[in-house]
Amino acid sequence: MRLNYITGESLAQVGGGWSGLSYHLYRDLANDRSLALNYVGPVDPPVRPRAKLSSKLWRVLGGRSAFYPFSEARLARVGACVDALRTDADYDLYVGVTRWIRCRSIRPYGAYLDACFRTYFNNNLPVDAFAAADIARIEAGEKQWLERATQVFWASAWARDEAVRHYGLRASNHSVVGIGGNLVIPDRDTWTGELLFLFIAQDFALKGGATACAAFRAVRQHHPEARLVVLGQRPPDAILRQPGVEYAGHLRKNRPAELARLRSLLGAAFCLVYPTTSDTIGQVIIECGYFGCPAIAPRRFAIPELVVDQQTGLLIDTPCEASDFTAAMRCLMNNPTAYGAMRRAARAHCVENFSFAAVVQGMVESIRSAIRCPLPAVA
Repeated sequence: MRLNYITGESLAQVGGGWSGLSYHLYRDLANDRSLALNYVGPVDPPVRPRAKLSSKLWRVLGGRSAFYPFSEARLARVGACVDALRTDADYDLYVGVTRWIRCRSIRPYGAYLDACFRTYFNNNLPVDAFAAADIARIEAGEKQWLERATQVFWASAWARDEAVRHYGLRASNHSVVGIGGNLVIPDRDTWTGELLFLFIAQDFALKGGATACAAFRAVRQHHPEARLVVLGQRPPDAILRQPGVEYAGHLRKNRPAELARLRSLLGAAFCLVYPTTSDTIGQVIIECGYFGCPAIAPRRFAIPELVVDQQTGLLIDTPCEASDFTAAMRCLMNNPTAYGAMRRAARAHCVENFSFAAVVQGMVESIRSAIRCPLPAVA
């Protein structure tokens, strides 16, 4: 079976987030000897400076700007790049969705994604900053593209349900195949008893960094030996002056020394404190779980699909306060027997249920069935 693997990411970028996801998904597909993969990427034509400048000027003047990363001109360039790179195949598999909405496939096609444009937009961007007509244009194109798809593979049921609800999609071509972490799973849990808390985020504010640090400050009043290590975006200086808070930097997974440091911290961690306010699924929870490190996180987004409350971690009802996370952190510290069982359960849950090998298995079985069927009719 021949697949065009169409992605905006380079296979050389073995990092976190979408670049790591694209790499690991490709790697596990390539491990299936029954597949012949044609890598189509990285399809990422630059945004033209004029489009950026125009958008900025509109905002300065108090207007609403166009969403220039998905302008019709750039979407057309994406389509041209894909046409130039893809080969004759049985199936086109796209990683993500919105940048591909002007691509046309003459064969069955599907996409793997963690959120539709509307979900991403609602969770991450100020709605009032963009022209409603331009957002409607993108959403209409995405809805049509998803409706035409032979299959849509989702990382979570939450994201699938959000898209079906927002766009009024038929559900028959949508399936949940899960997600994995962007790390090699360790052989065992290496925690030695240190009271080390982690906060990991590329956006300190949106992921609830201030809440995590406030919760830790209350914990440290009674546990001066406790530490909170922040990874990702650098926190404000005032937080870095807080006793017990350390900044480990942005540890890149494609740099061996930094990857080793990251794995060492995950292996030494007592708990991930993750009061995120903007998310889809939170891969960091899976990656910590591989090492036996449980998470304390809000009961929002797709997080309840990763964390079994009271068994593999603790879920906090929203709206979340720092005091809620403080109480949860103290609960884990004050119940060592239950905490030990939670570590074992967190590791087993993530290792057994969240890997790209499992994602690929579900996708390939579905694709094999699809290529024997015609494309769905388009009204």
